[in-house]
Amino acid sequence: MIGGAYFHPGPSLGRIRTMSKVCVVGHVTSESIVVGGHRSGPTVGGTGFFSSFAYRKMGLDTTLVTKVADNDRGNLLSKLEHAGVTIHCLRSAETLQFENIYPSSDPNLRLQNILGFADPLTTDDLVDVFADVFHLGPLASGDIEAPLFAELATRGTVALDGQGLLRLRQPGQVVLQMTPTIRNLVQHARILKADSEEARLLTGCNSTRDALTELQSWGPSEILITDGSRGSSICSPEGMWEIPAYPPTDAVDPTGCGDTYLAGYVTARLKGLSPYQSAHIGALAASHKLEYTGPLQTSFDELSEKIALEAEAVDPVTADLH
Repeated sequence: MIGGAYFHPGPSLGRIRTMSKVCVVGHVTSESIVVGGHRSGPTVGGTGFFSSFAYRKMGLDTTLVTKVADNDRGNLLSKLEHAGVTIHCLRSAETLQFENIYPSSDPNLRLQNILGFADPLTTDDLVDVFADVFHLGPLASGDIEAPLFAELATRGTVALDGQGLLRLRQPGQVVLQMTPTIRNLVQHARILKADSEEARLLTGCNSTRDALTELQSWGPSEILITDGSRGSSICSPEGMWEIPAYPPTDAVDPTGCGDTYLAGYVTARLKGLSPYQSAHIGALAASHKLEYTGPLQTSFDELSEKIALEAEAVDPVTADLH
């Protein structure tokens, strides 16, 4: 059902074949946000929400595969349904629940608590789902079962946000830990995004250049390492570059900025831009998302026009990464 949502109860009740430009595989979450001591929510969040909404806003046919508890379906999926995302929602005993705490005005500093877990996404959940790009957004280890990584790599390009691979599947404060199985999962991705802390934990490298090189040796050809207001660093077979952050008019809510960065990058790549140009689109999309609470509200054309206006600041040369 294009442009709407349906609730898929489970494998035994038959399947609907879906083909889209992008399929986001990841949980929509119920989240509370605490900024400077002020609590808001619960509200909808998670990679499944922020990425899917951003892809649709930038004009791509988008499918989301996720799992939520029955009583959360309407509250968590209505905005995506109205945005025109095709939703494959399967039942889960619980919805994945997060508490995001920003104790200061620094958007790079976030504390997280996990309050509940959704059931993992499995190969059975995506038997008849096809896309040019599969955007995998695990939010905790085990969110997406291991065989699904390899299977989706046979159907299209896998773009992987590595954040959840490092989060132990346990309630309470989020604990990041490298495990031997992570490298086996990463090898199936063509595009990999991690933030600077995640990249260091994944590789053991303190140098961004070394982390980019190490992660590329695992299999992905395009690596994106984000570092909040300090910008991002990327590599592809064509080279390595530092991408500046685009200062927002006002930093309101950083939740979902990383999801939006990767969605902007993938959208630009699908539209034929180079990795370097695509990273600028991703960085600018993340900056726009930072200016308000909720998902991206800027179109791809608007982002492209702003990048063109600032073309003098875009110098596609290999960066001196530290």
